[in-house]
Amino acid sequence: MTDRLSALLHTEADELRVPPPDAGAVLAGGRRLRRRRRITTAGTSLAALALVGGIGLAAVGGGDPGDRAVDLPPAGALPITWAVGSGSTVHLDDGSNVAVDGVVTSLSYTSAGILVRTGATSSADQAERDYELIGGAGEPTAFELELGDRVASTDPTLPLIAYARAGADARTWEVVLRDVRSGEEVRTVDVEGGFTWGGWSAPPVALDGDTVYVGLDEATLAVDWRTGQVTTSALPPATMPTVRAGREVVERGRDGGEAVVEVASEEVLVETVGPDQLVSLSPDGGTALLHGYRVCEGTATSPESDAEEEQPDRCRFTEDGALVDLATGRRTPVALDGASGTGWTADGRLVVVAEETVEVCEADGTCTPTGIEVDEAGLRVAGSLYEA
Repeated sequence: MTDRLSALLHTEADELRVPPPDAGAVLAGGRRLRRRRRITTAGTSLAALALVGGIGLAAVGGGDPGDRAVDLPPAGALPITWAVGSGSTVHLDDGSNVAVDGVVTSLSYTSAGILVRTGATSSADQAERDYELIGGAGEPTAFELELGDRVASTDPTLPLIAYARAGADARTWEVVLRDVRSGEEVRTVDVEGGFTWGGWSAPPVALDGDTVYVGLDEATLAVDWRTGQVTTSALPPATMPTVRAGREVVERGRDGGEAVVEVASEEVLVETVGPDQLVSLSPDGGTALLHGYRVCEGTATSPESDAEEEQPDRCRFTEDGALVDLATGRRTPVALDGASGTGWTADGRLVVVAEETVEVCEADGTCTPTGIEVDEAGLRVAGSLYEA
């Protein structure tokens, strides 16, 4: 299928809750609405949207890219296959449990191990966030990084975390690459453009190989962090990029529905049917999961909360899903009904948590229990996105 897609980016909403009407909640609600903004003209291409959005925006990473090339020491093979978090515990593929400070809010793959983001609760809507790295030895190492309320990103093939921070003036932003093993900055690239749409303290980014995508008001920029070259991507402006292996999940049409597309060619690889079906993309970009919404109860509050009505969120899928091999288009049913959460291994296999047991599913839909049991309250599975 080679349809041209008019689309805006979509980030899956994993938590359904009603927060108190404070300023932070209002900003977060605005971010969610903006990320799920729907198109009005089905025939407009991503490239055309980017061309219009690029007016008035300048890239600051000029000069000879060869003079600024960065060589990054390799991190070796990924030491951890999968990880699942709940409360202050991270469960690893070898059956070990790792205690972290704070409550797990997300788990991200890097080539150096699992980067754990924690907060006072399991909610992604928090200004104070801390990070710890769990490497091959299974011991957490505090990662000194105060990002506040912003969207950072990792790539399973790299020992890096990428994020943006304020630059010299209101329209300048620094795209930062930091080595999670040492905490050192390995690259900073300046970009220019307004950022008013998101409510975060800096533009959201997506790290995908040598490229960092940056969602600004007028365009989504593509930053080659190794050379420092900055270009305007074909992605629409004022959206949160979530690119994985050159592919993106987008929302299409006034009637809803989502699709996985190639960012470079805009080729549609798979589409959902109707507004009640969603699609999730594996970290390696090779597999998609078609699924429905999860039904959630409780709120993402601290387990230590004194309020009896406030409990960590517990969620359930209410129907089965399907795995799609994006190379062949083959669809395979997979049992999800009653499962509390899903994620991915770094190499693209589906991870399912059902009846408090972690299962790993192959491309043929066969899911094998690992024998590892987890608390499903406030569940966070590596390979899934948890942003608000």
